Amino acid sequence: MTHPDPALAPGSAPRLTVRRRLRWAAIGMIAAVASTLLFATPPASAALPSGFPSSLFYASEQTKAWAYSEANPPQIKVHREAVKSMIASQPTGIWYSNWASEGPDDIAYLVEREVTRAVEQRKTPVFVPYMIPNRDCANLSAGGAPDSAQWRYWIQQFAAGLQMAFWAHSTSTVRVQIMLEPDAVALQSGDEGCKDADGKPVTFDVAQRNSDLKFAVQTLTNAVCLDSQATSCPWWQSHVNVYLDAGHSAWYGWGDPGVTTIANRLRAAGVDSATGFYTNASNYVPTANEAEYGKKIRLKLQNPHAPYQMVHVVDTSRNGAAIPRGRQSDTGWPDWCDPTGARLGMPPTIATGVPLMQTMWIKPPGETDGCYGGSSTVGTPGRDGRGVPADGLPAGSFSGQLACRLITGSITCPDVDYGAAPPPPMDLRIASATADQIALQWYPSYGACAYQIGYRINGRGSFRAIVAFGSGSGINPWPQSTYYLTGSDIKRGTKVEYAVRARNCGVTARYSGYYAIVATYDYP
Repeated sequence: MTHPDPALAPGSAPRLTVRRRLRWAAIGMIAAVASTLLFATPPASAALPSGFPSSLFYASEQTKAWAYSEANPPQIKVHREAVKSMIASQPTGIWYSNWASEGPDDIAYLVEREVTRAVEQRKTPVFVPYMIPNRDCANLSAGGAPDSAQWRYWIQQFAAGLQMAFWAHSTSTVRVQIMLEPDAVALQSGDEGCKDADGKPVTFDVAQRNSDLKFAVQTLTNAVCLDSQATSCPWWQSHVNVYLDAGHSAWYGWGDPGVTTIANRLRAAGVDSATGFYTNASNYVPTANEAEYGKKIRLKLQNPHAPYQMVHVVDTSRNGAAIPRGRQSDTGWPDWCDPTGARLGMPPTIATGVPLMQTMWIKPPGETDGCYGGSSTVGTPGRDGRGVPADGLPAGSFSGQLACRLITGSITCPDVDYGAAPPPPMDLRIASATADQIALQWYPSYGACAYQIGYRINGRGSFRAIVAFGSGSGINPWPQSTYYLTGSDIKRGTKVEYAVRARNCGVTARYSGYYAIVATYDYP
């Protein structure tokens, strides 16, 4: 069977369209939520089982990002090295979504190959099976298995691939993470927005879907028990940890009836036999919001007598910046579709500071949602009534420009090599200040390896360099801070302006100009 959407190539993560068209629920105070969660007392059963996946996740070399970083010519070194360092080398979900090339005849081999490589590296692979019938309500990411029976057979072949890998590595303690079927639980027949590409409502047998998901959870979890003699096992005694999709907090909200609705759906789909659930797949909602959402779902689902409580995985692949709700003013596209200003988020880790929550890059960054035009500009707004541009790259296509935008936060990423000075850093601000030291914070520039701080008094003269550098790769998407003592000529009542510039440690070791937007501090 030829897949109806050519964008769904092997390993690609298709756009999850309908979930992001739903109206965003009200978002609370993120900072307050984060503070509450980070210092919350974990429940007695919050400990994870021995050998549970840590931050040592597996990064596959069979991805579009890796192919891009290896294939591009030298004149776009910055893009290539940035993509390789910050995206291709990072662990991301390995998607299987193309029935034509990843169907029952191929899936066992494909899974066995990736698990074997991960086991040999002693790292945890993360798989995203996306093949269930009626996926995405037959919308723009439609496709997958023709019917329930063939999908179940495909799941059995998926499990066979897991078994083959561990038969050859019987002493391994590596676990596999499976983010099962995005949208399958969170988006169901009868939901608002459950429509096909022509806008017609789509209905399907929800009971059959729940039965299929339960079958998959049990089949995959029992595929490889830690006790090689066992034929079935609970998730904490399995090499395979399965998670079900719980949407995201901007879709269902943090209160009732939304949280109860999604909790009931998860239970009907077999979450009691799964390791837990995941949220924010292919979306942009802040991690703190998702942490609160996950905590409330767990309270609805937790069994106080279970030896371990459910684990919550948050997709942080593209949620490193706040995205305005609704349609974007500069493109006309909805907030769920390649929004301008999106950035890479927290890297995959179990050390989140929130009990029983870890982060993963489920959606591979740089693969489009379908609204990105492919050029260095923001593209052309949609003309089909659904906000999808006719001239945009198909969903799942990899774009070096889009990847660069996620890394740097810049709308345009010119093709420059290391001989040019890097652009100035972004979002310079004073993070904290005392009478003895100032902490400046900014987002790094691509192509830079160090930063120089400058200051001037009362707006007079040019900036004077302070002999202090904030080191960094220059392609690190997380904020950097530099602390230093104030200059000896700064006195009470003076207004001090700070600026920062980036240095390129490549061929020419040039500096960019000082950052145009300065941070001002009135010295007490």
